[in-house]
Amino acid sequence: MLDKISTVVGVLLVVFFLLHSPAFGKEVIHVVGSEFSPDRLEINTCEEIEFINVDRVDHQFQYFVNGAKRTLYLLGQGVAGSPAPDTRIIELDSGTYEFRCIPHPWMHKLTIHVEVDDEKCRAERNSPPR
Repeated sequence: MLDKISTVVGVLLVVFFLLHSPAFGKEVIHVVGSEFSPDRLEINTCEEIEFINVDRVDHQFQYFVNGAKRTLYLLGQGVAGSPAPDTRIIELDSGTYEFRCIPHPWMHKLTIHVEVDDEKCRAERNSPPR
């Protein structure tokens, strides 16, 4: 019963964050049910990526930047004593990146393709919200 309640709460949080995510400048990746949502993303270099973990378990995502291994840690929701989900914001240079969860190898990978920044992108990011 507790698992069903946790799943429902997680889904409601995902819907809340999807409805309240900015339209431009930041893309949001939710981690729920040990899955990335979405599991593929295409962005420009001027955009930030926010990871939100609504799972009750910790995740440790590994990816490579210019051949160097990077790790992104996200605590499980409620683990740190806060009911709010753990979040991290990153920016990536142009290229294709694959994120894999080290402690949960059964999780499908997340692929992020980053296109080269352009003036239109920077102008839209710096313009006031509509």
